[in-house]
Amino acid sequence: MELKRPSISHDVVISCAGEDRRAAEALVRELELRSITYFYDMDQQERERLVGGALPESLTEMFSTKAAHCVAFLSERSLSKKWTRLEQEAALQRASQEVGYLVPVVLPDTKLPKDFSDIAYLNWPPENAQTVAELLRRRLEKLYWRRFPIDLRQAEGFESKPSWRDMAWLDSEGWLCGAIEEGGGGGDVGRGFLLHTVDGGESWSRVKSDAFLSGRGTFTWGPQGTRMYEWSDIGPINAISVYKRHLGQGKHRLEAWVAAATGIYSTDDEGRTWRRATPPPDHRERYAFYASMANIEAFAEIYAAGWQGIAHGSKAAGSWRLEVPTYFYNITSVVAQGGSENRSVWAVGRAGIDSRGHRGDQSHGAIYHLDLQRNGWVRMPLDGINFLPAQSLNDLALIGMETVIAVGDAGLVLRGDEGEGGQWKWAQLSTPSEESFQSIAYTHPHLWIVGTGGVVLGSPDLGKTWSKSLLKDDRGGFPSLGRVRFFGDVGWIIGAGVVFRAEKARPTAF
Repeated sequence: MELKRPSISHDVVISCAGEDRRAAEALVRELELRSITYFYDMDQQERERLVGGALPESLTEMFSTKAAHCVAFLSERSLSKKWTRLEQEAALQRASQEVGYLVPVVLPDTKLPKDFSDIAYLNWPPENAQTVAELLRRRLEKLYWRRFPIDLRQAEGFESKPSWRDMAWLDSEGWLCGAIEEGGGGGDVGRGFLLHTVDGGESWSRVKSDAFLSGRGTFTWGPQGTRMYEWSDIGPINAISVYKRHLGQGKHRLEAWVAAATGIYSTDDEGRTWRRATPPPDHRERYAFYASMANIEAFAEIYAAGWQGIAHGSKAAGSWRLEVPTYFYNITSVVAQGGSENRSVWAVGRAGIDSRGHRGDQSHGAIYHLDLQRNGWVRMPLDGINFLPAQSLNDLALIGMETVIAVGDAGLVLRGDEGEGGQWKWAQLSTPSEESFQSIAYTHPHLWIVGTGGVVLGSPDLGKTWSKSLLKDDRGGFPSLGRVRFFGDVGWIIGAGVVFRAEKARPTAF
């Protein structure tokens, strides 16, 4: 996928006073050993690049936009000199918006100034050139999330800011779905949208609502429900998956599937027509309000989850079956790995009746597993896990066939590992946040979690250690982040009115 790259030209910029050059040059040697690119203005070549320009503007740009990280050697000399203070102020401005950008290194006999007091710093000694270079090397292996603007000028029908829900990519072709209006508590199910791009996200067009053959009608929620709903189009679209089906002789056909308020829909004609795969919402089992789906063997089978529960569809049988009916509490996510003979299928949501006797949407979280030997779903025993009242689980990721990581409200992360005899052991992992985690993704060897308050957690070791960052919207607030997805090496975060793309800090050479 051809995407815009950031304007950074160095891995690291180094700020120091001339009197402190021994420390800076020791760091430079260690950076060179690790093939880490840097800007250090004691280099004659770098000085020549700045000559002829407006030095204040050039330094401000260099230390605020042109590198992935800034190392500022702080001493009584650097804190009193005009140019190093200019560099420090530019770096501090960037650091106020990007956690982890600035690495202050405090030299001996230096009092830390107030404007650095909120930033984690290093003392030199005990730190030295090797330890600082290693810290930078580890940070440069991380991903950094940057705002990705969505141009809606060609996407008709957006009277207000949409709520993005999910995204899918195939090369430079992408799809983005969500809700314009959310129904609930009876009445209309709401309005959704699906956007399409063929140029890597430079421009987007909206799939017209009449492309979805949804029909119209009314239904009560649940077989004994009293709340009446009505639908006239697809409603909010909460998940999307795209598949390129090979037909032989170099030919292929694009298929796309969405999970929406009025069912599961698919297209095999480049998106011109979307047909519902599930029965309609007014079916006696109420196939509606889907939040997640997972497929087996290129959509030969589909598992779909939502307020209805967990449903299973088979293309070969041409039928759907509601395997775990819920109706009055939510199943938020379902994931699957493997094929028809050896599959691993899991889901999370609420318990229905929890360990405290609370019911429905007041029950705490639960993890469900498809037991192939019993040919049915089981609710996993979570002995030793202390849930808060009504603390839901919201998403999960499979790490092979033997490890499951589930995330939920109030900073909840559970890890399950399969032991001998197929017995699963569960543990609650410590995290640096109490926000409600909404989505998790695994891309070897990293876990990524997003949630409310703009929080993003990353772990390179399946939850033993975490890094934390906060993403802001265009008004400086911290939006709720609802989905994290990876397509190849490119990561995406979708949230309330915002989309972020992950980029490695290490820049492409100019």
